Amino acid sequence: MTCLVETTIHQTIEESYAKLKDQITKTNCRIISEEKPHKISVTQGSVWGTTPRSAQKTITFALQEDAAATRINGKSTLTENYISLTVVGIVFSIVLLIVCVWLALDLQAFSSTGSGGFWSWLVQTQGSFDSNKSTLFITLAWFLTAFLAATLAAEAFVVARVKSRIDSFAREIFKTISPPK
Repeated sequence: MTCLVETTIHQTIEESYAKLKDQITKTNCRIISEEKPHKISVTQGSVWGTTPRSAQKTITFALQEDAAATRINGKSTLTENYISLTVVGIVFSIVLLIVCVWLALDLQAFSSTGSGGFWSWLVQTQGSFDSNKSTLFITLAWFLTAFLAATLAAEAFVVARVKSRIDSFAREIFKTISPPK
């Protein structure tokens, strides 16, 4: 997802670029490319970030000189590393959730019918069905299923929130270099 924000500074393009770069370096962004005084790209945030400000993103600031001012556009995109880590986490959680549901259903069927399934060996003691183990494993599997479902719902919320407000850091930069009048 890409988001574009814009501001205008009533200074020359060189002054605006210097002000923007100074603010970027103060916020510990990593400059990844520069075309002085027209463009600067930075990486900001962490792959572990869970808020729009802390999520790792690339922001490209493009400066254009107008009559007596400089217009600055900020384009924010999530980095490939952030997206990849998020996708891997979601896929892993879904696979684990499926295994937990399978385990619970298989053990419930074994408990009620007595016919062994793939996971029936977990609830046997010396080759005999152990109802205490069965109850424990079924409860644990359903608990983990609920936990993973809640985790996936939380992750969906985080991703939606990060994507909808990805431009928040660029907006903060713009507020500091071009305060409202």
